[in-house]
Amino acid sequence: MSKQCRQRERLRKPAQNADEGEKWLADEPPWMQPGPCIHNHVTFILLTVRACLLRTMTLSVVLRTSWSFSSRLFRGRRHKDGVAGCGGTLLTSQMAKTKGAVGVQNRIIYSRASYLYQAASYLTTCAAAARDAPSASNTEHSASAKDDKQLKALTNVSRQAITDMRAVSLKAQIRQSPALKRTICKFCDSLLVEGQTSRSSIENLSKGGRKPWADVLAIECKTCGNIRRYPVEATRQKRKAHRSQKFTALEDEKRGVVKAGEAT
Repeated sequence: MSKQCRQRERLRKPAQNADEGEKWLADEPPWMQPGPCIHNHVTFILLTVRACLLRTMTLSVVLRTSWSFSSRLFRGRRHKDGVAGCGGTLLTSQMAKTKGAVGVQNRIIYSRASYLYQAASYLTTCAAAARDAPSASNTEHSASAKDDKQLKALTNVSRQAITDMRAVSLKAQIRQSPALKRTICKFCDSLLVEGQTSRSSIENLSKGGRKPWADVLAIECKTCGNIRRYPVEATRQKRKAHRSQKFTALEDEKRGVVKAGEAT
């Protein structure tokens, strides 16, 4: 039997005399003496903590409500009086609400793509000018070899600039215009300059060339030798969202599309 159990048993037995009982009670700790038990002490502590918490929460709610009310009141007076800031700065509410005009999105990407295209055009022009320039002496093979290396380097740098421009446009999902695409070789990324890096001709593969609407513009790249063909007279078809209803109906009629109500 533990010490606490033995002490509880002694509490249940009446003391032999008053002196012995008083002496025994004086030797016991406070929580073992007869009176409010330990559960009462814990309950009292919990109630005290709960009361403190309730007071703190009530005070915080009151402070929050008063702060929000005062801020709303000050904001209403500020807009009413036309005060947009502190320190003596007075601005009308209309001036405070005005916003800047909406600009072009991804302006930095557009600027970078434009710079790369201009750099490629400049390098291509420099390479063509250096190629067409007459040499001082045709007997110096070392000088001609050096010039060939410089021309090749300029051409490669120009092609690299076009490659970077296409990569930037593709990454940012920027749609390039058809006119811009026609100035770039799809196969080797060379800038197509008429008479310098490319040659163009008109082809008509109809019988005897009798059909004028069959004319095709063929652009050949001198760097890789590939040819791209574009129709001359045919107009570019608009997107389906921008077509008129009449044009859409004519296209459907040509294709043999019949509506559900017109079917017999």
